[in-house]
Amino acid sequence: RSCGRIFVMTCKPASFTYIGRGNLILFRTGRSYIHTKSDIDDLIKQDDHRIRQNQPQPQMINVVEIMKTDKFMDLSDHTIINSLRELRRKQPDTVDTKWLDRIFHAHVTNTAIMNELIKTFYAWKQVEEAQRVFRSMPTKDRWCYYAMIDGSGRCGLIEEMFRLATLMEGAGLKPDAAFYNCMLEHCVNNDAREDGKVVLGMMTTNNIVPDMETYALVLSGFGGSSPEANAVKGRMEGSQGP
Repeated sequence: RSCGRIFVMTCKPASFTYIGRGNLILFRTGRSYIHTKSDIDDLIKQDDHRIRQNQPQPQMINVVEIMKTDKFMDLSDHTIINSLRELRRKQPDTVDTKWLDRIFHAHVTNTAIMNELIKTFYAWKQVEEAQRVFRSMPTKDRWCYYAMIDGSGRCGLIEEMFRLATLMEGAGLKPDAAFYNCMLEHCVNNDAREDGKVVLGMMTTNNIVPDMETYALVLSGFGGSSPEANAVKGRMEGSQGP
C-alpha cells in the first residue's frame, strides 16, 4: 500500500511487517517501530545518497542483531514473542542464545514473553533453563503453568507435569478441558495409561466436562471398548441434557 515515499508490505506470516522505500527496508511489527520517524527520514536521505552513488543496498535489519544493541528496549512485546517463536524452530547449537538472557532480565515480569521463553527452552530440551525462568517469575498466570506442563510432557517428565498441576490448583488457578487434554495427550504419547486414568479422575473431581478431543485421546490410549472410553462418552452425553 502506497504511503507517500514509504510503502508498507505485509509478508507471511502476517505477524511480520516490513516498511521500506525502493531498496531501503526497515523492520516493524506490533505496536512500535524499531526506528523513530526522524531515524526513518535520515535513512531515506542516506538511501537517496546511496542510489545516486550507485552503492549496494543495506542489509535488512535482523531482530536478533537488534537484541544485542541499545535499541533492544524499543522492541515491542509482539516483536519479541514472534522472534522467539521463529527462533525455537532452529537447533540451539546453530543460534547465538546469549541475548535470551537480556530478554529474561528485561521482561521477567511480562508473563506473555516469559511463556514464550519457557516454550523455547523446552523445544530445545533445555529443561533446567525453562524451570529457572518459571521459578524466577514473580507473577504466574494459568498460561505459565500450561507452558510448563506442556513442555514437561513433551520431554517425558510425567511426574513433573502432575507436580505442576498441583501447584497450579494450589495457586487458585482453575484448569479447563484444554488443560487436562494436554496432560492426557502426554500420558497417552508416553504410554502412561495409569497416569492417564488419574487425569480423567481429576477432570471428574473438578467437574470438567470432557470434549471430543478428550474422547479421541481416550480412544487412542485406551481403546473404544474400554471402561474409560465408555465413561467419557457417558459424561459427554449427560452434559448435553435431554
